[in-house]
Amino acid sequence: MNKFFLIAMLVGFSINSFAQKTISGQVLEKDTNMPLIGVTIVVKNTSKGVTTDFDGNYEISGVNDTDLLVFSYLGYKPQEILVSNQSTINVLLETDAQQMDEVVITALNIQRDKESLGYSVSQVSAEEVNMAKENNVMNSLSGKVSGLQISQGNTGVDGSSRILLRGVTTINGSNRPLVVVDGIPISNDSGGGSQWGGVDRGDALSDINPDDVESISVLKGAGAAAAYGSLGMHGVILVTTKSGGKRKGIGVSLNSSFSFT
Repeated sequence: MNKFFLIAMLVGFSINSFAQKTISGQVLEKDTNMPLIGVTIVVKNTSKGVTTDFDGNYEISGVNDTDLLVFSYLGYKPQEILVSNQSTINVLLETDAQQMDEVVITALNIQRDKESLGYSVSQVSAEEVNMAKENNVMNSLSGKVSGLQISQGNTGVDGSSRILLRGVTTINGSNRPLVVVDGIPISNDSGGGSQWGGVDRGDALSDINPDDVESISVLKGAGAAAAYGSLGMHGVILVTTKSGGKRKGIGVSLNSSFSFT
């Protein structure tokens, strides 16, 4: 009886180990908890696989407990997870800095691989912004972004600048692009001067310290600025400022500049 009982247990274990089932779950970005679209989920050493939908959800059938699921996505570190007795597997993918050489900030401050975007995005780094310092950080973009025209007024060093992205699109309205700093839109109106006179007191963009800028992304076209609606009809300039980071020892940064106008 003991031998028959042991054989029955081994047969039952073997059947349960190779019983196929369906695994479902969601794949999110680790830093932002945003769903990832088009993540590839493959059963290792097989051709069986699926991709995530618009909400990052997936469902793969015909999987055994001993199978390994491989989650891979461009610009992210791949993960391998043993199915075991799980029926729901949620995954957080971590960005791979070594693979994402050309990462740009897109609408709503989301980082994306430049090659995966279907619209035009130009990015200017902090080194380029601070190469020749300007009181108005927008003036540092002059000549660095295609289709961006910046005209500095002759009202002094603190005067406002006229910014056009891909030319004039309206006659009786403002053609200025929307400026967003760390996800918050700011005023881009001139400081009071006009063709009829007045006093130019500068604009809000001159309040941004160039040393605090990490990167500037310029979104061109309707597809790029769709997330901002009618506010982004003339394009969007995204300014991302620096954030604190952990480091060993004491970090000292010294910067000095002098200009004469």
